[in-house]
Amino acid sequence: MGIEISGAKRCEWKIETVPVTVYGPISLSATTTRETLYEDNANRSLLIYPDDSAAHQEAIMNEQRRLSSGQTSPKSQATKIRLLQDVQRVLKPVRVVNPFAEQLRIPNTCFKPLRTNAHYLHFIEAVTFYHQYQREVKVNLQTEEEYIETTIEDIAAANELLKDVLLAKSDELVSKACRLFYEKLKIYLAKNKSETFSSSEIRKALRVAPTTANRYLGQLKQYGYVIIKGGNRYSGGLKYELGNGTDYKEMKEEVNTVLDELLAKIKLSKKMSEPVTHQ
Repeated sequence: MGIEISGAKRCEWKIETVPVTVYGPISLSATTTRETLYEDNANRSLLIYPDDSAAHQEAIMNEQRRLSSGQTSPKSQATKIRLLQDVQRVLKPVRVVNPFAEQLRIPNTCFKPLRTNAHYLHFIEAVTFYHQYQREVKVNLQTEEEYIETTIEDIAAANELLKDVLLAKSDELVSKACRLFYEKLKIYLAKNKSETFSSSEIRKALRVAPTTANRYLGQLKQYGYVIIKGGNRYSGGLKYELGNGTDYKEMKEEVNTVLDELLAKIKLSKKMSEPVTHQ
């Protein structure tokens, strides 16, 4: 069944309506270096950020060295990709029912809770769907429709995968990149026992481009995470100091606690509902 969407295209300075038929439901993946370009699209998506830690970068460089030295062949990489593609092909359409859905909650700190709640539930269904060969296929006696049920293990796996995503959706800062910049800034100031800093100082210390440093400082100033202490932008630059920002560790602990406690309650509820067997 197609859904007709009216779009517009510009042709010789004239705008005309063009029908576009989209068959759904669909799953769309996209990459960008600026998720804040259109914030309304960002909160409609599950944003997954790359691991830019020093350890992960070193692992990538080691793999590049192995490939260059012949210890790893492009053929072996292609084989792994083919395996993932084949896994997708053996999956069958089947309805997923989550018997624990009404007991699930997202952290209260999440912005756009309606969308985030739907993302959370759908993600758990996706985890269940990928485990369809490990789940019993049941039949609805009224509709004769086949379905599989979400297990506690599916919810636990989804929670583990989504903790960072839900953490990002709970952060008032406009991007995770800006948050990481702020956390590195705090570590730098604590290490150097300094209260004030300039844009050029931080740019050199954290090794970021001038435009990037100024953009992050502008965002942090907007939310009160840094404040202007003095100085002059035309002579020596502005001097900043830290303001009152949300503590990242506390926010992370709150998100993790909510998910872990709900999962523990579901496990306890399921255990209490199971029939007691006497030997």
